[in-house]
Amino acid sequence: MARYYLNVLEKQKGGEKEPELVPNANEAEVNLEHVLPQNPSAATWVAFDEDARSAFTHRLGNLALMKVSSNSESGTEEFPEKKKRYAKSGFLLTKIIGSYSAWTGKEIEDRQSQLAALALGAWPQKP
Repeated sequence: MARYYLNVLEKQKGGEKEPELVPNANEAEVNLEHVLPQNPSAATWVAFDEDARSAFTHRLGNLALMKVSSNSESGTEEFPEKKKRYAKSGFLLTKIIGSYSAWTGKEIEDRQSQLAALALGAWPQKP
């Protein structure tokens, strides 16, 4: 579901009028990246204790679409290294992550709010 949501929001960000199609559903080419890794290496991502990691890892604000080659290269790297790959992404929403100076719970919540605002345009409520 996260892949679907991010794909629709990506099309909304790009200004598409009817963003219901997936740009590339092939998981062998485009997959779901966890900015804060699911299983970070020891002594990395120290801004997140066990509880914070559990609370933020699977939030939509922590997820991004990435080409498989870029995602497999980044793995569990710290954010300063990962953000370089995000900045080069062809996905607009992923590229924005590259502009953040840090990646903490605050940034995840900020991105989640930005995605929610896009969702209102992608799935407008009928009166």
